[in-house]
Amino acid sequence: MCIASIAPLFMIIPMLMILASSILFAIWVYKDAEANGENGLVWLLVVLVVPNLLGIILYLLLVKREKQVRCENCRHMNSYRADYCEICGSQLDKNLMKESQTNPLWTWALGLLVLGILTILVFFFAAMVYGPSVQ
Repeated sequence: MCIASIAPLFMIIPMLMILASSILFAIWVYKDAEANGENGLVWLLVVLVVPNLLGIILYLLLVKREKQVRCENCRHMNSYRADYCEICGSQLDKNLMKESQTNPLWTWALGLLVLGILTILVFFFAAMVYGPSVQ
């Protein structure tokens, strides 16, 4: 079997990886935006529509991370600045403060680095297969 016959497969794999990572980023952004009191659907659409990961960069720059307090009565997460739960109205205990649950930025950077290296390797392989040949 000629290597040129399987080369298109090596072009499909990075495209599928990029599509999968875009979907995973969008899901993460939706959940994180909802946890921070933002409109998750709007941020999901921004991440999916804005190209080249700029939507994710915008999200990370614009969404404010704030400390949150869980209501002991209804378990709803409220802003640390609130004195009463926005759902049930019970008084909040500031000792139950919790940072909003987000993944560290370095794990995302490492994932993007690995994805970039894999993409470069696939393009390098494709250039070797389809590039000019010396005869």
